[in-house]
Amino acid sequence: MTRDQLKRRLAELGVWDLFAFKLETRALPGMLESNEIIRAATTGVWEARRWVVLATDRRWLFFRSQVAVGGERFEKLPEEIIGCESRRGWIFARFTLRTSDGEMTFRNVPKRTVDAITRAAG
Repeated sequence: MTRDQLKRRLAELGVWDLFAFKLETRALPGMLESNEIIRAATTGVWEARRWVVLATDRRWLFFRSQVAVGGERFEKLPEEIIGCESRRGWIFARFTLRTSDGEMTFRNVPKRTVDAITRAAG
């Protein structure tokens, strides 16, 4: 998947304001397999760090990048995802992803993306 294809797919999923995530959008095409399909995507804050979360047909990919220290990346298989619940606030939303390892709560999530993430987990 090229960077332009990735941007188009993310825009289709409601993630179009990626100014703060330029480094992530540059690196993500190299992390995805050529025939991997993105089902849902969002951005948010988890453990005081900004993350990009992608749910594909094969895995969940969690990725963050920083200029000074590089980036972090981990992934979960769909079998490891137990469930997801979300809440909408006035401006942002949040969702809690329950996995076999515990819970991860992402805050400051764009409201327009939280429904797709919840469906992808379910």
